[in-house]
Amino acid sequence: MPEFEDGYGLGKRELDVRKKILRDYNKRLEDFDDEEKYNDYLEQIEEIIFNLVNGVDIDKTNEQIRNYRIANAYLIGKNKEKKSAEDKAEGELLDRERREREQKLRKFREDDLLAEQESKLLLCFCLGSIDFVIQH
Repeated sequence: MPEFEDGYGLGKRELDVRKKILRDYNKRLEDFDDEEKYNDYLEQIEEIIFNLVNGVDIDKTNEQIRNYRIANAYLIGKNKEKKSAEDKAEGELLDRERREREQKLRKFREDDLLAEQESKLLLCFCLGSIDFVIQH
């Protein structure tokens, strides 16, 4: 059975490992003193993912993950809460945008219907027959 790949060439196993690791390794740039430390953190995550996907130093890598979870439990929880709030806000924004698009579409349809009715009335006026409107 072929392994699933996404648009970036990542196999299913790598995607699964990446999702699992990123649930806890969820620090953000604002959690660091500078961008260099954040980039080091991102490199550490990639090394962990690589090790787990490729079977390199599995015991050592799992111990590193356990230690990280213990040392950063509070921040992991806070960042999960932030992410949840952001996801909720994004969902609400998308819902509001969808409702606005639907409302605009209804208005355009109503305007088109009114314009069509006005055109028919004008045509009838020009033809001198109101019976034409009733029949059409």
